[in-house]
Amino acid sequence: LLHDIGKMLIPVSLLDKAGRLDHGEVVRIREHPELGAKILQKQGGVDPVVVRAVRSHHEYLDGSGYPFGLKGERISPLSRMLTIADIFTALTERRAYKPEKSPSEAIAIMAGMAGSKIDAGLLAVFRSAVLNTAFARRHPPPRSPGRPILKEGIHPLRPEEGTSRWTVA
Repeated sequence: LLHDIGKMLIPVSLLDKAGRLDHGEVVRIREHPELGAKILQKQGGVDPVVVRAVRSHHEYLDGSGYPFGLKGERISPLSRMLTIADIFTALTERRAYKPEKSPSEAIAIMAGMAGSKIDAGLLAVFRSAVLNTAFARRHPPPRSPGRPILKEGIHPLRPEEGTSRWTVA
């Protein structure tokens, strides 16, 4: 539930951009794992294993992921599981820049990543659960109207002076 918490510090206009991201925008989006880890550390009471998993949920077995380019066994099992779930969600959700794929289509794409980018054994277990008919049905939650949730109250983040960025207070 917390793996993308760092995205709350990335502008929605960037997260929902319909077109191709430029280099600076990609760099900015790729900050979210480290930002998420900082938020959780600042919060306190979060198991360090979870903080590490949030920080590394975009690492790939072949070292091509981010933020650190970790390879193989240097990526924790929890991070490997989060990576699989995150890729599946990215593929099966409709986004401003792409249509959604079915669970079967997503698993087929991910099968091509197994062994090189993602853990093949974990993907096999994930696949059997996702393609089970009880899980494979799509029931999107009702969309609630957007509202400014941070308009009032105390918040653990503060704007960086002279920028539009937010940082952990």
